[in-house]
Amino acid sequence: HYPLRRQRQMCIRDRPERMRAEIIRIAGDTGEVFGGYIRGMALVSAIYGIVTGIAFFALGMTFGKGLGGYALLAGVLAVFLYPIPYIGAFINLLIAGGVALVTKHTGFEIVVIVATVAIVNALFDNFVVPKVVGDSVGLNPLLTMFVLLLGGTMFGLLGMLFAVPLAGSIQAVLMRRFPKLARPTPMTLYRVGKERKESDSLNDQGDESLLPSEDARQTLQQKRESENASPVSMSVREE
Repeated sequence: HYPLRRQRQMCIRDRPERMRAEIIRIAGDTGEVFGGYIRGMALVSAIYGIVTGIAFFALGMTFGKGLGGYALLAGVLAVFLYPIPYIGAFINLLIAGGVALVTKHTGFEIVVIVATVAIVNALFDNFVVPKVVGDSVGLNPLLTMFVLLLGGTMFGLLGMLFAVPLAGSIQAVLMRRFPKLARPTPMTLYRVGKERKESDSLNDQGDESLLPSEDARQTLQQKRESENASPVSMSVREE
């Protein structure tokens, strides 16, 4: 780490004084994005391994033949293989098929086991990763999916590995340089205002529900009138 730190210090020192603080802030934002990406992928991989292990255990309970005994091994391998684009998912499918063959399942059961793992892969690739990893680096889930597809199409495995943190870093730099980009869009303001109005209307309805009913108000008013009229009646009787 020392040579990298020295090179970074030299790079900052050679810049004008007014640019040093901006460079330090941008470097900090980029470091946070890459750190968030690593934490997001670690969380997704852990969840994927748990889901894979549960799937093997459930299939073992369904088909028997000792498949559930491989649930822990399959889950642990899935944790380490999933972060590798394409290759990790393909190896997980091979592991599922190999375990099904070793445990002497029928052809239909093998297809079901492999298809289950493939469905888990598809769900994580299309829903869990864009949401969890996108939130970790500050990207919209749809933008995260687009960036992954673009990176994989243009640069293959390396593109898919670094597309999300690079996109998040570019977004952080742009928002640092152009603060107006970080402001909420008109659509966001409209949605927030609409939700606030709905919340206020619900609060008003809740306050009205606490008021007494019409019959109760009439009874209370009659009681007050009788109380006010009682001194007059007593004075008439005395006369």
